[in-house]
Amino acid sequence: MPIAGTDPFPRPLSHQLEDYNSALSSVDELGNQIKTQEKKLKDLTERMLAAVAARYGKDSDEYEKAGGTRKSERKRPARRGGKSSAS
Repeated sequence: MPIAGTDPFPRPLSHQLEDYNSALSSVDELGNQIKTQEKKLKDLTERMLAAVAARYGKDSDEYEKAGGTRKSERKRPARRGGKSSAS
């Protein structure tokens, strides 16, 4: 039983849903802005690394310092097939 002079539901549910949906829309917009900025940063990083590779080579100290993995330090893929050459 409600106490006299108090409303158990001070705001209608429809107003709360409007606020929720508005907030959700704002968060979605910010999320999209962040994704766009991340894509731009990734593109810039790739271009920078390509420029360092073009100038110094992919096996240089500079390439590694810029965030790349030296060509000589890359793990070579394992051969396929189950046959061994030592029989």
